[in-house]
Amino acid sequence: MRSLQTKLLLYYIPLMTLSAVALLIVQEMHSYAQQHAALVENLNQTADVQQQALAVGLWEYDREATRRLVEETGKLPFIHGVRVFDAFGEEVARAGDGSTPEDPALFVVRPIVHKDQFTEERVGRLILSAHDRVVRAAIKHNLKTQALLVAVMMLVLISVTWVVTRRLILEPLQQLRESIQEVDRRNRWHPVRWESRDEIGQVVSAYNALQESRIRMERQLKEQAEAIEEERNRFQLAVDGTNDGLWDWNMQTNRMVYSPRLATMLGYQAGELPETLEAWSELIHPDDLEEVWRVTNDYLATRGKGTYQNTLRMRTKLGQWRWITARGKALFDHAGKPVRFVGFNTDIENRKKTEDSLRKLSRAVEQSHGTILITDLEPRIEFVNPAFTRITGYQPEEALGHNPSILKSGMHDAAFYRDMWDTLLAGEVWTGELLNRSKEGRLFWEYSTISPVKNEEGEITHYVAIKEDITSRKEAEEELIAAKKAAESANHAKSAFLANMSHELRTPLNAISGFAQLLKHSPKMPDELQDHVNRILRGGDYLLTLINDILDLSKVEVGRIELHPENLDLFNFLREINEMIQLRAEQKGILFHYRAAPSLPSQIQADPKRLRQILLNLLGNAVKFTDQGEVTLDARYQQGLLMLDVRDTGPGISQQDLARIFEPFVQSGDNKYRSQGTGLGLSITRGIVELMEGDIQVHSDPGGGAHFQLRLPLEKSDERLSNDPGTDTENRPNPEDLAGYRLTRPLASGEADRPLRLMVVDDIASNRIMLTYFLEPLGFEVEEASDGEACVRQALKFLPDLVLMDMRMPGLNGLETMNALHAIPAMRDLPVVIVSASVFHEDSASALQQGATAYLHKPVELGKLLATLKALLPIEWELVQRHSDTGLHQTEAAQQYPVEWLKEMAQAIAMGNAKQLRNLLEQLKQQGIFVPAILRTWVDSFDYDHLLAWIEQQLPADDERPLGQ
Repeated sequence: MRSLQTKLLLYYIPLMTLSAVALLIVQEMHSYAQQHAALVENLNQTADVQQQALAVGLWEYDREATRRLVEETGKLPFIHGVRVFDAFGEEVARAGDGSTPEDPALFVVRPIVHKDQFTEERVGRLILSAHDRVVRAAIKHNLKTQALLVAVMMLVLISVTWVVTRRLILEPLQQLRESIQEVDRRNRWHPVRWESRDEIGQVVSAYNALQESRIRMERQLKEQAEAIEEERNRFQLAVDGTNDGLWDWNMQTNRMVYSPRLATMLGYQAGELPETLEAWSELIHPDDLEEVWRVTNDYLATRGKGTYQNTLRMRTKLGQWRWITARGKALFDHAGKPVRFVGFNTDIENRKKTEDSLRKLSRAVEQSHGTILITDLEPRIEFVNPAFTRITGYQPEEALGHNPSILKSGMHDAAFYRDMWDTLLAGEVWTGELLNRSKEGRLFWEYSTISPVKNEEGEITHYVAIKEDITSRKEAEEELIAAKKAAESANHAKSAFLANMSHELRTPLNAISGFAQLLKHSPKMPDELQDHVNRILRGGDYLLTLINDILDLSKVEVGRIELHPENLDLFNFLREINEMIQLRAEQKGILFHYRAAPSLPSQIQADPKRLRQILLNLLGNAVKFTDQGEVTLDARYQQGLLMLDVRDTGPGISQQDLARIFEPFVQSGDNKYRSQGTGLGLSITRGIVELMEGDIQVHSDPGGGAHFQLRLPLEKSDERLSNDPGTDTENRPNPEDLAGYRLTRPLASGEADRPLRLMVVDDIASNRIMLTYFLEPLGFEVEEASDGEACVRQALKFLPDLVLMDMRMPGLNGLETMNALHAIPAMRDLPVVIVSASVFHEDSASALQQGATAYLHKPVELGKLLATLKALLPIEWELVQRHSDTGLHQTEAAQQYPVEWLKEMAQAIAMGNAKQLRNLLEQLKQQGIFVPAILRTWVDSFDYDHLLAWIEQQLPADDERPLGQ
């Protein structure tokens, strides 16, 4: 038997022979190439030699010498032909067979140039040709024969090699590969057929034997696995059907084994449960452990008679207790000793809960204070609880089987019961109040909830009624309704009384406040009386605040406060609040911080009056209760809510006061703070916040300050604001700044320049006089009228440019008088400003709707009055000179103060000598020099910073600064 190596060696010998033949052919071709190169080299050398010799003959026109030279050259053995041409292209001589240059295999064309010492001239052209036909012909014949032989041998050898390789190697390997792929793909084996006994054949035989052995083994394993799987599935189905967890206790080693279901039952992963009996015992509830071992020992004592069963609580992985029922069977050896205990645990937690729920439900039904009854579809009563007997007087045996109509009182009509049954028959729950009659004939009210009970198919099978005796509540409601009517009547009476009292109080307060403002701004007022005037103004403001707070509280209590939202410029609004509180904080020597978040919108929809009232109440309280530290206002906007936080570093609020801080007239803190307010601000604030559907919270600890959180649902607004000049604080000039007015446009044509005419109409003389004293010094011509009839009569002669009209007057009231004036053709467009003590929005809205140009509240604020006049009349205010840094006012001719006196003032400030400062002010006054009242205020309040700044302004520019500044 030849091996595979021997066979391949025999087939490769011809291939080696063929390669040797191919090598000989290559060598012969190389020899031809060498001969061809030598021929070319001889041809070029001959051309170089003949070129020089021919140049002489052609230059001397010696044709005979030229021909001889050509003939000698043509006799050379490798020369095929020679041709010479002169400079004019005429052939001079030729030698050889006379063939053209295109026929030979090789030819050379060279120019013939004559050179001497002075010239170089082309005199002709030389063509040499040679051929290698014999060499090429022999080599060509040999090459064809040998190449054909090599090609045939190569083709045969390649074909034989391919067949042999395919037969000996590729086919068995291909069969092996396909067989292996089939095994991998389908686990199915086909034997490889190969008859040869060489190495490949031996591999194929070994592979077939291996596959046969594997298939037999797999068949046996599959049969065993199927048997095991069948038993396992049967066992698993039985276990899964019971949803139980298995346990196995090896009593000889005290090792425990559990199924995954048992571990899951207690919240563990497989393998996490303890494997020792001692650790297993620790999972049992301490109250159940003794009973578990008692039952276990009793069972083992019977040597496994019957079935072991026990109920216990076991701790889950999360530490909870779960009710478990354990059942099992023990195995004993020949000596009667237990060796193995196998069983399963059942989770009965849900059953326990259901039992407990049913027990609780039964107890709740039995002990319920409300009536519970169940009827069938007839309806006939099937169940009643003890409360039914207690409330209706019917014993269970008297009610069971009867219709609930035994309780009918006859007080409800047929439509009432028809509506109830339509709801129940539709499968919905009916709720309502029933007036029923007891067995003894007593009427009682019940709030009833009647529900249909449905089965799994959605069909109604029963009705359950749960009723609550509300007789006492109904009686209390009737009493409350009567009390509410009485309270509303009292509230209306109180509101009417407060509104009337407000008007009566505001009328004299208007005169008090107005004249006090006139005195404050009068240059004739002595400095020593300025403090008295300020006290009058502060008292009037406090009284006005008290009146407003009481009215607002009354409105809150009776629900009369109305909101009038408008487009509000939130940035300017909060800036004004900031400036007001900043001034108060500076006067008290504390810091005030205002922080606005980037999310704050520029405009919102809000009632500016009520929003200002809320903020001033909260911030005013914060400043009032803070003696050291700071007050902070944080404003931000998020998800439709304006969120405002007010914090202070004051004494804080005790828990006792915190619980009642929003109640009326409640004031917290020391007595020194209680004298500074009415205790109504926070009550009013909460009422307004609730009306705005917002929320206000307060957090505080004694000694830790207070924190008020305000959340108001206010919408953003993109509309442009239309400012009312009469209410814009930026348009309100300070009365102290005014020197008069000037017209911005001429009066009506044909009318000479004259003062603007204002008419003041009020039945209270003091109110008229106050306005007259204020307006006449500004250049207005003022006419007074005491009632409506006098106003109309005097207006026909006076022809006012604007009327300030009181609302409540004897005879014609303010609106009737205004209508009478507007009925006169010449006064149809006459501006009328209502000046009234009424603060109710409906009054101002009604006045503006009926034609009033503006509305001012008493007591009149002079700054607002001036802004209103500027908005309604063609005027601009002329101001006196103002020193912006100090707030002082002077006339056009500035007052000059002695330089030495100013330096003495600065020195007294440096020494902190307040007495000396007062003396210096008095000296200046005795010399007849004007002393601003604010200087004394700064001295009395030790406000030396402002005082020094004022002194700096008065000193000449080139003078030495006081105190080295």
